[in-house]
Parts: sequence; C-alpha cells; structure tokens
Amino acid sequence: MSNKKYMIIIFGNHSNDWMEAFSELESENLIHVKSFREVLKFKDLDNYLIIPLVEKEIQLLFRFKNNLQSSFCGFYNFKCKYKFSQYVKKNQLQDFCPLYFNYGNIQYPCVSKPFNLSNGKSVEIHYKPFNTEDNKVIQEYIPSPQEYVSHIVSKNGVIIECITYMYTPLNPQLNGHYINNCNLIKEVTKVDIHFKSIFEKFLKPVLYTGVCNIDYKIVNGLPKIFEINPRLGGSLMRKSFREDLKKIISALVESYTL
Repeated sequence: MSNKKYMIIIFGNHSNDWMEAFSELESENLIHVKSFREVLKFKDLDNYLIIPLVEKEIQLLFRFKNNLQSSFCGFYNFKCKYKFSQYVKKNQLQDFCPLYFNYGNIQYPCVSKPFNLSNGKSVEIHYKPFNTEDNKVIQEYIPSPQEYVSHIVSKNGVIIECITYMYTPLNPQLNGHYINNCNLIKEVTKVDIHFKSIFEKFLKPVLYTGVCNIDYKIVNGLPKIFEINPRLGGSLMRKSFREDLKKIISALVESYTL
C-alpha cells in the first residue's frame, strides 16, 4: 500500500440532499467544489483524489491519470443501458439480469428505459403494447415488494466494500418506476445481503476500479440486476446513512492506495 497522503476533491452540483451530505463531510483532507473549473485551480492535481458526482463530470476526468474512476471501457459499458445489455450477453451473465427484449418479441409486462438513463428518470412499466422508440432498452418486468441497491467500491473488479439497502415502495404496482424518487418510496433500510461473487462477475471483465451502485431485485435467491451505475448512489446521501457514506469514501481512498 502506498504511504502517500492525498487530499480528496469531490466535485459537482446536485440536489440539496447531496450538497448537504458533502458539506458535512468537508474537512482538512476533503474539499467539495461545484465545478470542473474550480478543480482546475488546484495545483499538482496528482496529489489529489478526485471524485465526480455524476456521469457527465466523470467523463471530464478521463484526461487525468490519477483519479478514482473506472477504466474508460468499464464506465461506458455501465453508463449506457444498451451497451450494458450487450455486455451482459457477451459475458454470459443473463442468469443474473431480467430478460432483454427486442422490439419484435416483447413480453408483457415490461420495462422501458432510455440508453442514457439517469436517476431513474423516464423508466416506464408497460402492461400492453406501446409506441416503441429507438434508443430505449426493453426489459422483463419482475414484480416484487422490494428492490435493492448495493453501493460498491472495487479494485480491478475485486470488491473491497459493499453496503446494501432495501427499498420498499409505497405502491408495489409502481415498483420499478423511479427507484430513486423519494415520493414513491415508503422506506429505505440497510440490510445484510451481499452477492459479492456474482457482482464480481460483472466487475472483473473490465477490471472495474472505483465506486458504483447496482440496482436489482431478488428472485429465487439470486439477484436480477437492472443496471450498474458507475458513480456514487443517491441513497447514501440520506442523513441516516452518513457513516455509510464515510465508509464508501474511505474505501475509495483505499482502492486507490492499494
């Protein structure tokens, strides 16, 4: 492990709960700034670990050698929902995901989502034929009273930290709609559920290093993964989970210094 000490820069502008969470974390070793322009004001950026909050900001960081993000390949295979569907097929991971449908063989109910899905926006559940659009992924809808999200830090695809929450929706019929929309969530609880070996099957092919969050349901004891988001996840920003957020940030530092 490297003995070098790093300052941490978290950058990006987000919703009030995210901003509040990171303002509370600020210390002599951790700085939060809102823009990439502010990041560039720091000298000797190789001495900083830089953690962007959203995908568009992560892409700005690929120009730097030293940062806490995944490889270019890993980031884009997870960010784009269509590329993720192809990645699942290529690596024979279909047993751990809902079925993917082509426009000609859709089974109902199903879920549609845009290739560039962000924060659950524009996810729709369909119970009958609908006007299909290009640039959307169609997945099997899995009815379940709960959904799960695992917040993960990995080094070259090996998990070094995993924190899992269970979502209970207000209305199970809306389950799958806007998993991160607090208006549709009855409660979020921390649970001791981990599928480390299965999750690593998704992370190891691209030697994923950094943070991600995995959304899934559980069917017959196995996860059915909707998506992997290559960034910090929103449920970590809840006031009740501040210590978990600190653990994830600490694990990110560890993943970089290992």
